[in-house]
Amino acid sequence: MRYAKPLLQIAINKNKLKDVYQDMKLFTTICLKEPLIKQVLENPILDSEKKKHIINKIFNNNSDQLTKSFINLLIKKRRESYICKISDSFLEIYNEYTNTKKVNLTIAHDINDDTLKIIEEKAKTIGHCENVKIIKKINPNIVGGYILKIDDKQIDLSFKSALKNIRENINNKSI
Repeated sequence: MRYAKPLLQIAINKNKLKDVYQDMKLFTTICLKEPLIKQVLENPILDSEKKKHIINKIFNNNSDQLTKSFINLLIKKRRESYICKISDSFLEIYNEYTNTKKVNLTIAHDINDDTLKIIEEKAKTIGHCENVKIIKKINPNIVGGYILKIDDKQIDLSFKSALKNIRENINNKSI
């Protein structure tokens, strides 16, 4: 958080918030999918210039100059081992700043954009937020409908759950 907050403030002041967000999102994804990158950055034996070269290869010409300068500063200050954590922290405080919440959506099969927009609006209402980032998961076992998880709330509108409730009601009435 120590480095992520100032980066957010600078990005806001320079009107580069979306660009820096995209860069940090890319870097977080790379850190998660490529453990070797994290190992390289945390390796105290590898010199800073090699690490800078590797980072510049990752970001090449597609990233914002502010992001490149920030990462080069971290490397210069010998803080490169924290870059993955900083990028992850940046995403967290970005979501707080933009009032964005992560939503897990479990569906039986892929859905069209209109249905997704309806679910997004419902999630914004439930989560009391302006924006949502939906993470879709396909699970054919729920048969149909959907399960929505936001914060500590879960709304289960799956057919599997509905059928289970009907079965339980029938079993309870026959006793």
